[in-house]
Amino acid sequence: MNNLVKSGLVCLCMFFATAMPVHASGSSDLSRYEQVTLKLLLSENVEELRLGIRNVIYNHQQQLLLQDVVAHILVEYDQGSRAFHTDNIALLVRALGESESKRYLPFAQKNTKHNVGKIAKYARRAARKMNSDAEPLTVDQNWRVSAATLLLSKPVGSEKLFRSVSRPMIVEKVLADLGVPNKVEIVNVSKHKPWVGMVREPFLTLNYTGVGRVIFNWIDKQWQVHKVQAFHAGGESAGDMKDKIQTDNAQYLRSLARRMYDTNEKDDEVLSFVVARLRQDIATKDKNLVDALAWFCKVLGQAADPKYLPVLKEIAAKAGSSKLRRHAKKAVKMIPKQGHKL
Repeated sequence: MNNLVKSGLVCLCMFFATAMPVHASGSSDLSRYEQVTLKLLLSENVEELRLGIRNVIYNHQQQLLLQDVVAHILVEYDQGSRAFHTDNIALLVRALGESESKRYLPFAQKNTKHNVGKIAKYARRAARKMNSDAEPLTVDQNWRVSAATLLLSKPVGSEKLFRSVSRPMIVEKVLADLGVPNKVEIVNVSKHKPWVGMVREPFLTLNYTGVGRVIFNWIDKQWQVHKVQAFHAGGESAGDMKDKIQTDNAQYLRSLARRMYDTNEKDDEVLSFVVARLRQDIATKDKNLVDALAWFCKVLGQAADPKYLPVLKEIAAKAGSSKLRRHAKKAVKMIPKQGHKL
């Protein structure tokens, strides 16, 4: 993964935690941005810690609480209780310098005196930036416990909000609407590009338990929605399903249709809404909507009820998309030719 994408992960990973604003003694509420940065700083995973430090560096509007945590991590290094790579120590010192507060001046001076090379260079730079007067930081041996009490769970966003997610929304907007996901995954996928060959592209997935997942890819220096996959839970009322099937969000509709196929949807009333949606958008050429309708054709074919033959034959003959016509023809072959029309 190149440096550009890594910097994007910094801006992104600050949100990845189960956290919501809470009241901290002597400070205002922490934003979700600050909450997740704090969780990254408390992580024992070196890569997550590094992301947290970089987030402190690149966002200058955060509360000094985060720099306090950075200073305490530096103390752990000084006391020998944690081992860090030189680059990480330099980042810790740099993060303190971005505060521009004399509160951390002793930490910068100590690292200037006791280290050489990169660490000393960043410590000197940090010390030169610290011009704002502030009370010195008192080291708290129980700082980890105190910091951890600021992290509380946040409920997942509603399914209605989830259905509003679509391309080309960026990850910050999705997180603001849905809240913090239950699970986050970042994977590199190998893809072939003409004139370039095989390249590895990063994909980010936010998983919301019981609701669905949102997949992002890296475009124009930011994470943008690539795909929305809704989870279709059984036992929903036909009225609820009607509202979902009539959504204007084509990506959500595609995920819903695929889920209906995977769960072998056979409810007559629900499938009547599918028929109505197919006829409503028979002329569409929108890629995502065509994909959704193609899955709906498969849903009707899988139902194996002859009453769906007329609508499928209609789609096969009149659809505006060759892909949709092709899938409708395949669905026709899945159904016996006896029964009544719908």
